[in-house]
Amino acid sequence: MNFNEVAFVWTYECNANCTYCYARKYKNVYKWIELSFERFKEIALKLKANGTKNISFIWWESTLWKYINEAIKFAKEIGLITNIDTNAIKRLTEIPDKVSIHTNVLFFTKNADIIRNIDFYRRNSRVTLTYNVHDIWKYDLELVKRVLSKFKLTTLLEFIYDQKPSKDIWNYYYELARYLKEEKGIRVISAWPHPICMFSQEQFIYLKYNTFLSGMCDTPLPQGETETIINPDWETILPCWALPFTTSISYLLDNNIPEYIKKFAPYIKNLRQTIPNICKDCNYYGKTCQYWCMVNKMSPEDRDNWKILI
Repeated sequence: MNFNEVAFVWTYECNANCTYCYARKYKNVYKWIELSFERFKEIALKLKANGTKNISFIWWESTLWKYINEAIKFAKEIGLITNIDTNAIKRLTEIPDKVSIHTNVLFFTKNADIIRNIDFYRRNSRVTLTYNVHDIWKYDLELVKRVLSKFKLTTLLEFIYDQKPSKDIWNYYYELARYLKEEKGIRVISAWPHPICMFSQEQFIYLKYNTFLSGMCDTPLPQGETETIINPDWETILPCWALPFTTSISYLLDNNIPEYIKKFAPYIKNLRQTIPNICKDCNYYGKTCQYWCMVNKMSPEDRDNWKILI
């Protein structure tokens, strides 16, 4: 067993100013230390030796890190699969294996470089577009359809985690997903566990068989789909970016997975047991559906008290 996927968060700074962005409130949560290239190499070599296969550069805009191109090149040289999350405002010179581009920035800026850079990345890497749906700023559906479909790239639909489910959001999602799939032949995937009851039976059946409908979460098991997050203090890690439980980076660097799981398991178990009564007898719960994401079962006080060291 190993930490299959590890993500580096080097900053919460960004070169965009998206009004919906929820990263700003984390800027002062963690001690921020400029990650040196030598420290990155030390961590990357340790991860590779322990069996890690994939690393990502995420939040808030990793292209701003002055060593990002050198880091991608080094990681690829030692055999790690590299991925970056970016708004595509700034173009990399060293191309990672996978690029995830946040398309919401297209609605906040007139920067023509974004379009050119998306075209550049699609010619040189495996590209996925990401579109975040949020109930406080749903854009005109026809506009979103036009913007997302013009690139003809795999599109990942996300939902900002700190909102409550509503049928309006899911109808919006369903109509967008169906249009991209049926009208444009675009592969649609989703990054969040869905509350299945938000969909009509017809909608759910369509999405189940025509899109990649993500459902289950394996947190805190690090060998699954969930990335282990290295915080920008380079001292602590998270089992999932949306959960406020941090512990020492030593568990990651020493590949001490049994103790790592013991640290997080009680908290995760408690969250999974905190479900609405309406879900308890549902045939989907625990199989296809987990009632949104676990973070939405936390109290507002828990979410605000972000840094909990265990």
